[in-house]
Amino acid sequence: MFKIPIYLVTGYLGSGKTTFIRQILETYAGKEKIAIIQNEFAPANVDGQDLKRHINKDFELLEINNGSVFCVCLLSGFVKSLKAFVSEHKPGLILMEASGLSDPVSIGQIFGSSELQDDVFLIGVICIIDAVNFVKMHSKMPQISHQIMIADHILINKTDLPCNLKEIDTTINKINPLAKKHYTVQSNIPCDTILGITGSIDQKAQKKYFFLQGVSNRPDIQSIVLKTSKPMKFDNLQRFIRFISGSCYRLKGTIILDNGKTISIQLVAGDYRFEEIITSSKLTELIAIGEGISVQYLKSAYNEASQA
Repeated sequence: MFKIPIYLVTGYLGSGKTTFIRQILETYAGKEKIAIIQNEFAPANVDGQDLKRHINKDFELLEINNGSVFCVCLLSGFVKSLKAFVSEHKPGLILMEASGLSDPVSIGQIFGSSELQDDVFLIGVICIIDAVNFVKMHSKMPQISHQIMIADHILINKTDLPCNLKEIDTTINKINPLAKKHYTVQSNIPCDTILGITGSIDQKAQKKYFFLQGVSNRPDIQSIVLKTSKPMKFDNLQRFIRFISGSCYRLKGTIILDNGKTISIQLVAGDYRFEEIITSSKLTELIAIGEGISVQYLKSAYNEASQA
């Protein structure tokens, strides 16, 4: 019986997971029947829209929103969704992008479950590290260390930006000295280096994972979604970003400008980038993740900036 291989892609918020998966699709879609599973901590999935917008090749997408699938409270529902998804689409390869806030050390509960063990197997784990923010964030978020702990390959990403590679290497080696490290910019790496797809996949190459007691579930962080038809001047975006960057670990989504154009925004730990996109939507939709934030907080910040 053919079991479908799954690569798990982990990494903290904004590390470059979706960019990496986009490269896999550009390389292999059309050669392999690929399915993508995206798990988003927030109630909506901007990254799934991003993939569909940038990739013209066929692939299947399963979106699991509003929490980590590794959380016990969501585990049963995810297993059923994955079982149905695999049965319907029968992909040859699955890439699962875990939420940046997920703690994946209990992954054996998913792929070793009786419902899935005859259908899929975990062939490898790829962890993507944000070199710019890793040093200050890994000690605050135990999920980051756990993501490194189970990785086979670690992409130390954004190495073109100021970062302390020596300290990053030392920390990673203490957590997982056996993983193979790669130094990347924009998660760019020859795909065969990681996946090693050569036309057939060794069905015996199943990975064995252990369970940890006391694994953290959903962290005490809020995720909110703001939707509005109110446009904003591009010049006021800087004001908006400055106002919220101190409270948001992550902000992403699309903003409608007063000139009719639409831009996507990606913000991680104060660093951000914009990109003009083509979309039929006339709504601004933003997902914010952070501590002590609310819809009212984000709405007030947006209104204040848009009226400036």
